[in-house]
Amino acid sequence: MPTEIKTDHHFHEDLAQRINEGIQRILNEPPSEDQIASIQMMQEKLDTHYTYGCKAEANFVEKLLTEHLQKEQD
Repeated sequence: MPTEIKTDHHFHEDLAQRINEGIQRILNEPPSEDQIASIQMMQEKLDTHYTYGCKAEANFVEKLLTEHLQKEQD
């Protein structure tokens, strides 16, 4: 990438805008029905009450709960 592009503030503003738009799309995608069901089942087994509002958070919670269940089985 040419140095003049790397140092151009318009380039950085445009890049930041695109990154923000990508993050907004990720945070606005709702969790799937399968995720909701899976998380609910695991939370009942573990007696936890994690909340999540988007698919990305649901992925995190689902992974966390899966790890907790695996530890309990060991």
